[in-house]
Amino acid sequence: MTDDILQFATDESFRLKNWRKHRDDERHGAPYQHAADYDALDGQRFTRAIVFEHFDVSDLKGVISTIKWGYPKGSLPGGGWHAFSDAFRSSSFSDALNSLRAQPRSANETVAMLNMCVKGVGTATTTKIAYFARLTTNEGPCLIYDSMVRRAIAQSAEPEFADLKATLNRSKRDLTPIQQERTYGAYITSVIETAKRRGLTPEVVELDLFTSGRQLPSK
Repeated sequence: MTDDILQFATDESFRLKNWRKHRDDERHGAPYQHAADYDALDGQRFTRAIVFEHFDVSDLKGVISTIKWGYPKGSLPGGGWHAFSDAFRSSSFSDALNSLRAQPRSANETVAMLNMCVKGVGTATTTKIAYFARLTTNEGPCLIYDSMVRRAIAQSAEPEFADLKATLNRSKRDLTPIQQERTYGAYITSVIETAKRRGLTPEVVELDLFTSGRQLPSK
């Protein structure tokens, strides 16, 4: 994996203050495990390399770091954050990851299983978790599949994305949660094929889609 991939951060500075409400969530009564581990990261770049390192510590810490890496503002679009706070304290993702490592499944089944772990945590987050956990599916290694990636595919001229592009452009809105699950396998396959043709790794293609999608308007 290249340094460009490993050193990519969704935001240039990790802001600890955005995660204090999760630590102090009165619904749970106590801070989540590893909460104090992030104090030293305040103001630093939170890179993909760090998330991979945290998964090497434990699945729970990896899940927490994946969410903090993917959502630097501390919440989902629209402001919801309780689902993240719940995920920080749940063993469901660890259990699912262990099951999926022991018996890899199709991309659809993989993301569907992860989407059932914590209410409110969907494909944009669970495919990040699958990627950083280094899960693989029948179609290939897991890759991040979120709205930024789909925005880019909807405008892509890459031939491998033609079918998925057509699916995305059938509606003015983003795919429904079920459609996201059902198209995950086609996404992985298309990225792998694009990477082979261009002489790149799938992660490079995925990151290129993400950064391109950031510059495009939402539907």
